[in-house]
Amino acid sequence: MLTNQTIGYSKFLASSSFLHGGIHGTWDDHDYGGNDYGLEMTQKNSRKHLFLDFLNVHNRHQQRRNRNGVYHSVTFGSPPHKVKIILLDTRWGREAHCIPSLGTTSIPLGSPLACITRWITAGFAIPSFLPDGWCTDGKVLEEEQWEWLEGQLRGSDAQVHVVVSSIQVLTTNPVVESWGHFPRERGRLLRLLNGVEGGSGGVLEGLVLLSGDVHHAEILDASANVGGVPLPNGTMRSSLDWRMEVRITNMTMISVPHIITLGRILAPFISIGVVITRMGKLRARRSHLLNDVHPP
Repeated sequence: MLTNQTIGYSKFLASSSFLHGGIHGTWDDHDYGGNDYGLEMTQKNSRKHLFLDFLNVHNRHQQRRNRNGVYHSVTFGSPPHKVKIILLDTRWGREAHCIPSLGTTSIPLGSPLACITRWITAGFAIPSFLPDGWCTDGKVLEEEQWEWLEGQLRGSDAQVHVVVSSIQVLTTNPVVESWGHFPRERGRLLRLLNGVEGGSGGVLEGLVLLSGDVHHAEILDASANVGGVPLPNGTMRSSLDWRMEVRITNMTMISVPHIITLGRILAPFISIGVVITRMGKLRARRSHLLNDVHPP
């Protein structure tokens, strides 16, 4: 059996030079156990515990060990320089696509065929020819996780909120897995992110969406309507008040030790795709953000 030691992660995990804030992550399909898998995955609890073991999550964290999925949050710093990282689990309860993915089968070329069926579903607007709800009501998150997410956002006193989704949120590319294949779920997510009130009673401060899964880098303008939900306009300027979508790699593990500005969150220390939907002004020094790491 391969372990952290035999595959070389132990030295990395033991590093004290840049992992001061710890390693925090969620999984995507191949970490979860199979290409394109979601709700139908077998032995989910065993897989969850192995994943948490890899992240060195102690058994005393019973809330994380017992919940349905690996979603969790972690905070860094204190107001007015506080960052909350919210990591979603978009695999545990995600239902099948309109045309179930052939990528989960042993059929030869199942993965590219799954891309084709997703393209057909969107390109030919198949849901519009089916009874209402047949291909639009599929779930990405279970209700328990939705309630948890709202609780993490509502009334939060953080100045930056980083919401991590292993699959893409804002992409219009129908070939890849994304929230776009579950339109009602994506609409619910965007309405929640746009409508929830922060600790000051106003719009949630400094909202950043991070996504992964795909194997390419990308920047998208997110100032237009997405899934029927308008995103507030914004421009890229020196204040870092951005509205765009960026993806760097397909990794879903992040380390956030040296946060100084949003730019440094995006470049050196986050190794997953990044979706920037709203970013407040952030000019905090490292010393402000590395104090008082609060466990989930």
